[in-house]
Amino acid sequence: MGKRVTDDVSEEAEPTTVDALDEDGDASVYRTSYDPATDDSLVTALADAIATMTGYEPLEVEPLYTWVDLDALEALFARRSTGERRRGTVSFTAYEHTVTIVDGESITVEAP
Repeated sequence: MGKRVTDDVSEEAEPTTVDALDEDGDASVYRTSYDPATDDSLVTALADAIATMTGYEPLEVEPLYTWVDLDALEALFARRSTGERRRGTVSFTAYEHTVTIVDGESITVEAP
């Protein structure tokens, strides 16, 4: 199992942001951002993040509806009629990894 990526060597330290796994795949936290104005759908970004962390190819990842209601997820982070983004946090487990979406803009996948 990989090591937790941290700014500090203590077990209690918070994970540092990584844009990708290091070359030997030794990171246990993957964080990425999502911008609905320029990126594919939130669902695609989630599938890519889970694939990166688990080692699967994006098209090999089980359908995300196996773990989370995709319509509810998209609705939760959809823009309001005023144009403002909705805020909130959703976490679920996929392939024993904890997946967290914050404000529909930040995706974190953490190894068990």
